[in-house]
Amino acid sequence: MFSDFLFLLNQLDNTLKEVHKLYNQAVLCKKGCSDCCNAFFDVSLIEAIFILNSFKQLDDATQNTIINNSQKSNKESQKQQNLHPDKRRIRCPLLSENEDCMLYEARPVNCRVYGAPVSFGNISHVCGKSGFNEGIQYQTLKMDKIQGYLYDISVKIGGKSKADKRYTIYELIINNKNLFAEYQKKS
Repeated sequence: MFSDFLFLLNQLDNTLKEVHKLYNQAVLCKKGCSDCCNAFFDVSLIEAIFILNSFKQLDDATQNTIINNSQKSNKESQKQQNLHPDKRRIRCPLLSENEDCMLYEARPVNCRVYGAPVSFGNISHVCGKSGFNEGIQYQTLKMDKIQGYLYDISVKIGGKSKADKRYTIYELIINNKNLFAEYQKKS
């Protein structure tokens, strides 16, 4: 079920390696910097299923930590619901106390690309902690195209109605960790 998705992640990871080589002075992501882990975002159906499958493979203590973190993130999200999504700062429930991702290999596309220059249509964005300079043009990852691929994969596995919905990680974990049970690998 995940072959198309894993192919996309592999292509994306290879592209990001090239971006890091090309802009090594500007891409400042490093272990311990968790700026991207406090951004508000949601994930596609295929990412949601992949995250839940990976979550189920974790030991009970780590799962419980993520569940508790998800409850905290959900409360914070409710406090910030009147803010524009770009202004919300909600700690990702997958982030450990040591600022490490507890599901690093299963992290969503948004997490993977955060330090690189991206564009949505004609609007470009970079991490505010990066070394990219305003007014200089950089090659960007076309997120609308990547999100289109994620959507197509999601439609292929779950149909249009499920693919049309977006999911926050904390909602996935606390509202129904058995969500999409028909797609989850058997342990």
